[in-house]
Amino acid sequence: MTRSAETRSVRQRRRRGLWLLAGSGVVLAGLLIAGIRFSRPDTNSDERFVRLWNPSTRQQMTEEERRALTAQWQQLDPESKRRISQIVFHQELDRFRQEFERKSLEEQKDWVASEVTKMQARFHNLSEPERAKMERQLNSDEGRTYLKNIFTSYHQDLSAHEQAVLEPLVRELVIQLETFQ
Repeated sequence: MTRSAETRSVRQRRRRGLWLLAGSGVVLAGLLIAGIRFSRPDTNSDERFVRLWNPSTRQQMTEEERRALTAQWQQLDPESKRRISQIVFHQELDRFRQEFERKSLEEQKDWVASEVTKMQARFHNLSEPERAKMERQLNSDEGRTYLKNIFTSYHQDLSAHEQAVLEPLVRELVIQLETFQ
């Protein structure tokens, strides 16, 4: 082998070695990033909370699972809570509208009257510790923001017909909220 061929061969091996080293570095960096990203518990994942915070999903959970979820919720930053609450609210609003639209006006009014009665019964059956807890929650910054968002969405997102039909329910909610002021 000539000297120039030997030099070329050495350069090619070095170049190949550098490419292998660089490629290995990229692969290791990718694995490191993926490991960091996927090894973290996904307690801050909006999608997870949207799925779990949904009322129909929460109803299927055990009390212990709901407490654990609430503890994780408490650790979220306010912006994540706001975002998740908005998504869940609008999902529930869409679900409600689909169900509500299938009913006649009379069935809608009957449903509202039934919900008002259930709401009054739940409120009157609250124990003192439950009332105190509810009052703390409603009078917190987070509680006030939550209520503000609900009433804003009520006025902005519901049609005049939906607002008119739901008015007795909203009136009862306001009456109950005023007892905590």
